[in-house]
Amino acid sequence: MKDYELLAFVNESPSSALPGKESVDLITSIVKQQGGEAVKVDSLGRRSMGYLVKKLKEGTLVISHCRFAPADISKFVRSLRLNNSVLTHMITVRKESAAHQRLAAPPQEARPIKKPTRGRVKA
Repeated sequence: MKDYELLAFVNESPSSALPGKESVDLITSIVKQQGGEAVKVDSLGRRSMGYLVKKLKEGTLVISHCRFAPADISKFVRSLRLNNSVLTHMITVRKESAAHQRLAAPPQEARPIKKPTRGRVKA
C-alpha cells in the first residue's frame, strides 16, 4: 500500500449545520468504498477558487492522507470525477521528508576531520 495525499474542493450546502463535516464524511466514504484507508482527513473551511469550476467560485477545501494499493488508485480517481459534489481534486504520492529518512537510517562511522592547510603542503 502506498501513501497518497488528496486535495479536493467539495461543493457543500452553505446552510449545513456543521460546516466541513459533510465534506470530510464524503471523502472518507469514497476512500473506504474504493478499498483504501483514510489515515487523516481535515477540512480547511470554505475557500474561494482562483477560477470558476462548474459555475461555482467557492468550495470547501479538504485535505486527506490515505493509503491505496497502486492498482486501486485509478478506481478512486474515477469515483472522484463521477461524484457531482467534488468540484476539483489533485492527488500526489506522499513521500517522507529527508529529515525523517535520515533519522530512520542507521548511523554511519565517523570519519576523521582533516584540518585545512594554507599554501603549499610539505611532504
